[in-house]
Amino acid sequence: MRQLQSLRVVCGHGTLNASRSPSEVRNEDLVGMDALTFEHDTYQKEGGAAKFNTTVIPSAPSVQFLWDFMTGAFVQELVAATSDGKYVTLNSGGIDKTLASGLGTGKFVSGAEGVNAAGTKTLFLMNGADQMKKYTGGATATDIANPAPDFTTVRPVWAFLHNNRMYAGGRSYNAYASVNGNHENYETGAGGLLFNIYPGEGQYLVGGTSWRGRAYFFKYPNGIYYLDDNSATVADWQMKRLSFFVGAAGPGGIIQAADEVVFVSPDCFFHALSAVQEFGDAKSSAILPNELGTYIRENVNQSRLEWVKSCFYPQKRKILFAFSGTGSSINNLIIGLDAHKLNAMQGYKTIRDECESLCIRRDVSTNIAKPMAGTSTGYVYTLDQDARNKDNAGYNSGFITRNMELFQGG
Repeated sequence: MRQLQSLRVVCGHGTLNASRSPSEVRNEDLVGMDALTFEHDTYQKEGGAAKFNTTVIPSAPSVQFLWDFMTGAFVQELVAATSDGKYVTLNSGGIDKTLASGLGTGKFVSGAEGVNAAGTKTLFLMNGADQMKKYTGGATATDIANPAPDFTTVRPVWAFLHNNRMYAGGRSYNAYASVNGNHENYETGAGGLLFNIYPGEGQYLVGGTSWRGRAYFFKYPNGIYYLDDNSATVADWQMKRLSFFVGAAGPGGIIQAADEVVFVSPDCFFHALSAVQEFGDAKSSAILPNELGTYIRENVNQSRLEWVKSCFYPQKRKILFAFSGTGSSINNLIIGLDAHKLNAMQGYKTIRDECESLCIRRDVSTNIAKPMAGTSTGYVYTLDQDARNKDNAGYNSGFITRNMELFQGG
């Protein structure tokens, strides 16, 4: 008679693991999961979701961009872009203000904060189809005053602030830097800069970030570069290559999370910028490549990787990436990284929420920041609510461990 043996499964200490190699799946790993959190080193149902706007946006467009903007006058506004070509601000009743309309429809929209010519705090908005716009908190968003001449043909789709200049670009090899202290002026005659970054390598720039005192630029499908701007003489500044082999899938898949930059590559890996090496291959800097790389390749619509959205949830040290699941044309799958342990990343996934857009919004009355997600049906949800329901309805949460022997040879 075979004797049952005890099994020890340590809850909350593993990761989502889709590796096909049994030897790489530990007892504490999960081969399947949904709507689950590891945040207290155990398994718990993830927080609920509540509508931010209880009235649908007219015509129920997809909410493709969200930004929690605190104006220079200290007025908090939730700025959004909708798939019907509008920039708006939202409140519980739907649209509060229409900032711009008649824009390109169904476009990827991104934003960056800086200052305008008057030194006023400004949100800059880009969609790759229309001129970059600026918004300071008034009634409308308007075109920037002095775009680079190339912005008439290659519209910006990404931008980031570095050392008091705004760096921006579109689908080309060129990165443009604004005038120092005036982030709406890109004219070279006024002090704006143009960098033609390693033409011929990769296909085009998809984004960048300022990290640890350097400006980094990412290409699709390969190429990462940084600006050596240590010299006080601008003419001495140089672009240098960090990696030829690794690149980014799109602007929304590059996120700064605490003291790390994590990005999604076209090869379906999460990467840590700190681990990228000049001569390292695409897997050497990957985070949980065997565990999560397999899951992404098998469960994500790879033709829509450029539409990935992301945000960093600092209160719980979670990085959320919104993907389109296999066969889907909307972002309906979150694959995230939980870094609450500080010394280890844990992968997780949930299919409960649509996430056509993601942002973090801090409630000024409670000082608590929560993730927000825009849907394809004209609603925005606040995630990680204490009440475990969505629209007052329950949702499933569960996990699957690896196959384990209950008795020797069983």
